Amino acid sequence: MNKVGPGGSSPLAEAARIGSAKMVEFLVDQGADVELKNPAYSGATAVVVAVINRRRTVVEVLIAVSSVYAVITLLTLLFVCLAPARYPFNGFFVL
Repeated sequence: MNKVGPGGSSPLAEAARIGSAKMVEFLVDQGADVELKNPAYSGATAVVVAVINRRRTVVEVLIAVSSVYAVITLLTLLFVCLAPARYPFNGFFVL
């Protein structure tokens, strides 16, 4: 379960990609590693795969079981992905 298959993706990442929150919950309950990196998705974790595919329910499930480091990484990803669409980005962060 905590291995990447021949396609470069784990079962958890695939469940996250298709948006199956029930399968994600089942895999996590069975001990799936939520921080496993998936080569098929450029080394992204399952929560990042869910964000990229706009699977809100899955993101909520995975954030609930993720480490603080994973949540900070996710928030950074969201900022980088969404901020340029709303605000001009000149290489500097303005808070």
